[in-house]
Amino acid sequence: MGTKLLCSSWIDGFYVGSILALGGLAFSDIGNRWILGVI
Repeated sequence: MGTKLLCSSWIDGFYVGSILALGGLAFSDIGNRWILGVI
């Protein structure tokens, strides 16, 4: 039970980390395009 819970939390953390990383990359890309568009 403990190992299953640990694995589940690790997978959840991996998914959340991936989503945040992709969101950050998309946000920075949009920000860069906006800045380039303004300049």
